[in-house]
Order: sequence, then C-alpha cells, then structure tokens
Amino acid sequence: MAEPRATHPKLARALERLSAADLSAECAAAAPPQLLQAIEEFNAGQFFEQHETLELLWRATPGEIRHVYEGILQIGVGLHHLFKNRNYHGAVV
Repeated sequence: MAEPRATHPKLARALERLSAADLSAECAAAAPPQLLQAIEEFNAGQFFEQHETLELLWRATPGEIRHVYEGILQIGVGLHHLFKNRNYHGAVV
C-alpha cells in the first residue's frame, strides 16, 4: 500500500516545504492572540468558531508557519463535520 502523502500531491508539497522550513523561532515566539482564542474554542468543542478564528489568522500570516495554522484549522473542520453534522465523509475529506 502506498504511503498516503505519496498519493496526494498537495500534501506531499506541503510536507516537503515544512520539512525544509526552520519554524523554531516562530514556534518559540509568543502565540498570537487569535491562536490562543482558537485553541480555547477547539478545546471547548466549538469547531466552527475555531475554524473562523484560525482562517483569519492563516490568511493574514506570511511564511511557512501559516501551514501549521492551516493544519490545525483543518483538524477542527473535520471534527465539526464528524461531531456536529454526523458527516463521516466530510470529516475524512
């Protein structure tokens, strides 16, 4: 069986970019207030709200760290589909 990222070109490119990026300085800096808010929303099960909060941060952030925000955002979207809509297919996609 092929490794999942080998069959998904967008994911493979993102993983390649992130593996080459040095995110240590950005991850060591204080988290933006929007990220902290999104984490609180995520932990409270407010997945739609978390998506809205992180989407604004993701779109406004330059550099590779934005892909970390995008990944967290997508996890929240999947959980929203799964728990709020009972939409397994939407959660997986």
